[in-house]
Amino acid sequence: MTDVKVEVLPIEQGATPDLGNVNKHTQRGSGLLENELRKRGAFRSIASAGKDTETPVVYAGNLTLEKAIDAGFTEIVNVHVRGDQLVNVVRDDLAPGSAEAIALGISDNEIGKQSYSPDIDLLAALAAGDNAVLSALRAEDKVFSSMVEGMGLKEGDNTGGNEVIPEQFAIMIICENEQAQTQLLERFIEEGLQCRALIS
Repeated sequence: MTDVKVEVLPIEQGATPDLGNVNKHTQRGSGLLENELRKRGAFRSIASAGKDTETPVVYAGNLTLEKAIDAGFTEIVNVHVRGDQLVNVVRDDLAPGSAEAIALGISDNEIGKQSYSPDIDLLAALAAGDNAVLSALRAEDKVFSSMVEGMGLKEGDNTGGNEVIPEQFAIMIICENEQAQTQLLERFIEEGLQCRALIS
């Protein structure tokens, strides 16, 4: 049995977001995720690359890290593993077959589906052309290459596809008190809207 290094760290110090994240995410998915984290807590882990760096860089779960911080999470548990070890996140506060456990499983699948919105221009920069970061990997792994093509990037592409960007706007609502503000925020999050509270 191999010893595994486990660290419990302040969330802001334990992982760094990937500044070149290919997933732009959708407003709907973002709102669903924040609602889930606030109401039921975290269920799935995020994943980072940690070789030769003091702070691991997140490559799966950037939005989860962001929304966990927004939801008030203060700690992150870093489990240092190799690629041939599977990490199982065990919620000891949940019973198998409970409504909460079932809801978390359903939400996990739906949030992933609703949230994914690839940045085709960034993907092209990473994957198209002989000198791109992913070019050798695409040449040796045809399954991965076909997955990338299924995301809208064809062989030889160096520009993004046509994509409709949803209109974004901001509104300010003044609430009578903090309780009313919290109720309003929860309602917006349930509807899949991105929102922030500004308390003066």
